Amino acid sequence: MKKIALVLACCLAPALASAHDFDYTFVEGGYTSFDGQAEGPYVKGSYEFGDSGVYAFGQYTQVETELFDLDVDQAEIGVGYAHTVHQRVDLFGELAYQHVDTDFVDLDGYRVSLGARVHVWDKLDGLVRVNHYDGGDFVADRSVTAGLEYGFNDRWSVVGEAEFNGSDRAYQLGARYSF
Repeated sequence: MKKIALVLACCLAPALASAHDFDYTFVEGGYTSFDGQAEGPYVKGSYEFGDSGVYAFGQYTQVETELFDLDVDQAEIGVGYAHTVHQRVDLFGELAYQHVDTDFVDLDGYRVSLGARVHVWDKLDGLVRVNHYDGGDFVADRSVTAGLEYGFNDRWSVVGEAEFNGSDRAYQLGARYSF
């Protein structure tokens, strides 16, 4: 058992010792699905202001529901702050305004989130985020988001996220270009 632990430690040491900077300036586009009941494209972007850790972000999603033949447009804009706590771990907080527009009703509210980004391996980053939705027309609600990003090079990566709220699920799969 000690030999296995020693071998694992030797294999992981270079990965744990390497520094990694997370990128908060990017554009992304892909496909989203809400419980398989509503699906469509999304675009999102983020811009970090220098090396301050402060960034602005936005997202636009347009889905069609199969159940009621309903179009739903969702826009989100916000600010965040990321702080490096380890060379491979960032903790972050976000505050966002959200607007949801359907064929017959408009909803406004906000999202507050706390999370962490972790450099898991050579080209693989992980994300976990706890979300709280409230305000305006939204009923107070919480969810958890988990995601992975696999980088093909310094600029291009594929990203996937899943948001869980009780029995509700939302998924996104997309391509990201970092600046």
